[in-house]
Amino acid sequence: MPAAPRIVFFGMPHTGKTGLLHAFADPEAPFPLSQYGNEKPADLGRTLPDGTVLCDVDGRSAKEIIVDPKQIERDERTAKDVRGADAIVLALDASATGDATIELFHSFAAFLEGLESTRSKNREVGGLPVFLTLTKCDRLFQPGDDPNAWLGRVEAKKRSIQTAFEDYLAATGHGPHADPFAFGSIEVHVAATALQFPKDPQFDSLEAPYGVEELRDDCAAAAGAHCRRADSSRRQLRWTLAGSGGLVGTMALALATLFALAPSPDEDRLGKRIRAYREREGSPAYRLADRQFEKNRKELQAIRDDRAFESLPEEHQTFLEDRLKEFEAYHEYRDLFHPPRIGPAEVRTRKELANLEADLDSVLKPPPDFAKVWAETEAVKLANKWRADATLIRTVETALHDWYRGLVRRGTALLVAPMLDSNWRTQAIRLLNDSDQPPFDRDVAMPGSEKLPVPRGAAVKYAVPFEFDRVEQARADWFDAKGRVTAMRDLGDALGMTGATDAILVFPEPTNDVAASARLASTLLTKIGPIDGSIAKFPDPIRGELQKRLRLAQETGAKHVHAVLRSRLGTESREAWVAAAKWFDEPDAKAWGQLLGRLGQWGEFDSIDPVAEAVAFLKRDAFESDLTTLELTLPSDLRDRRLIPKGPLAIRAKLNNATTREFAYKTSGEPQVSGTATVYRFVPVGHDGKPTFRPDEAITASMGLKSGDSEYGLDWDAAVSTVYSFERLNREPTLRSVNANVARERAAGVRLAAPNLPRLPLLLRLN
Repeated sequence: MPAAPRIVFFGMPHTGKTGLLHAFADPEAPFPLSQYGNEKPADLGRTLPDGTVLCDVDGRSAKEIIVDPKQIERDERTAKDVRGADAIVLALDASATGDATIELFHSFAAFLEGLESTRSKNREVGGLPVFLTLTKCDRLFQPGDDPNAWLGRVEAKKRSIQTAFEDYLAATGHGPHADPFAFGSIEVHVAATALQFPKDPQFDSLEAPYGVEELRDDCAAAAGAHCRRADSSRRQLRWTLAGSGGLVGTMALALATLFALAPSPDEDRLGKRIRAYREREGSPAYRLADRQFEKNRKELQAIRDDRAFESLPEEHQTFLEDRLKEFEAYHEYRDLFHPPRIGPAEVRTRKELANLEADLDSVLKPPPDFAKVWAETEAVKLANKWRADATLIRTVETALHDWYRGLVRRGTALLVAPMLDSNWRTQAIRLLNDSDQPPFDRDVAMPGSEKLPVPRGAAVKYAVPFEFDRVEQARADWFDAKGRVTAMRDLGDALGMTGATDAILVFPEPTNDVAASARLASTLLTKIGPIDGSIAKFPDPIRGELQKRLRLAQETGAKHVHAVLRSRLGTESREAWVAAAKWFDEPDAKAWGQLLGRLGQWGEFDSIDPVAEAVAFLKRDAFESDLTTLELTLPSDLRDRRLIPKGPLAIRAKLNNATTREFAYKTSGEPQVSGTATVYRFVPVGHDGKPTFRPDEAITASMGLKSGDSEYGLDWDAAVSTVYSFERLNREPTLRSVNANVARERAAGVRLAAPNLPRLPLLLRLN
């Protein structure tokens, strides 16, 4: 009965070989990492389903043999396990420092040389496979690495180790021209594994272990082939010994004939190499795999370059030439998938995606001669994966774009609504809630995106279509609409327009409780949350309604400030104003300044602190004006018949007992008539139109009007402030009749305007 192949796990202590053995036996439940240590279970031998025996060598015993390779010949268990191996997994910690790796490399090389020498002395069958295996590759991870970057780092480590070993073997006579199946020879392979992936969220979707399954398949196949060669060799030896006594003469004759017809030694050597290669090369998917490719190609090229190649039978030569052509073609094809080509994980525009799809149907298709043969190779599988990924990305990108555009449409409909009410608020909240639940999780791999254990073969996450330029633009448009909808809801809630329970900006009217008026703003500021921006971001008609309510809120708030000032003012004088204004230094007054200023900013009608404005105003001793052009608006319905100016408009200023200053104005140009009013333009007569007014100066103005035979007069002399009486010019005047003895009345709609007509700040307009 043939012996079962034996794979021996060998290496220094704490290199992870025992955990690797258990991962070989059961990848779904690898040997617990916590069991690593100096104490080992009594029996770590395991058996694969195909009967292959896994044998673990104690790390301390292994170290003794590595340090002194002569101990391989000892008659004890560790040495016997190594000598009886059909394949050896030689573990090397991938995270070892450069100096430590070099030291281990030389130790391993010396061990392998000693092993080969012992096997050759014992006439063991050649070609013992040794898999130099990098373990704990998760420790090669560096912050910021994604799976592809980490995989590239692992592959680079493998290449550096493989190159170092090949250089060493060449230097010691085991280069490409040596016979890999001479008695006792070894054959070195390099692999990389990790029982767990790096602890980073980007690796959460990947299933550990890494590289173990591939190493197990390669190792089991190589061990099985070696075991069969060893069995065959032993059977031949037994047959030879059994028949040697009676067949000496016959064998002598046969040997003579054999030697006469036998091929040359070189030809026989190359033939053995080709037959051995063909026995173990496996399917195209196996022999062309990234982890096998370079080793197989170099071996074939070494045979092709051998001086005895031309003496080989035509069958062998044709096979070798065909294989080398295949390797060259596959190498060119595989390179097409390397950077700088943009793969599915890197596309960011629909144009790039279309270009990738076009390439997958042209330049990225396998050559016709190899299309069927390569169907299961890594490169063709990667091409098929990319094609499926491209379709997934296009579908998800379209869905995401349409989802964001749908949010924008709903937001726009809310922004142009004719009014705000409870129904509007319900729709706004539903929209904002919906926007917080995207249809896809950007950190999750897209279902249907296959994960291949090759560079650029990771499953594509939803993050890729999220970052498409069209989706990003739609998302930016939505964030703009979202900000405006949120601000409109918050302002509408605060102004009592949406039916919200707490209309914080609907201020109560002042009462006789002056202290309550003083502290009201301080109380409200703690309740008002942040409201982004101003009404400028809203379209009409909502913008106009919001501004009207904000102005009403500001005016109502100013009434509370007026109530406090009146309680402190007493008899009006400039000194009394200054004394009363000391309240503006108190925290409650400053709170009113912040609150009313914020209302002005939101409403786009005032953007400064009204308290600071009032304090600065009271410090002024003079107020310059620019009255170089006055415009008088007269409503058409002021009387039964239209009134027109008669005579000049005069502004008078008198300070105590000083001489009155008078500034006359005459009409200029044609009046501007509209459907409801007429605007007259006045220019200075005999002065520059830039008078300076002072506190306590009495300011009045008057002008005559006529309508047919009736004459009237406009007077700007109503009591406002005796200290800052220029405020009268900003108010509606009174209308009096010259012909009849009737009471004066307010001239509703009459307005006097100038480039710079001084006026009282909001908080000082007590009347």
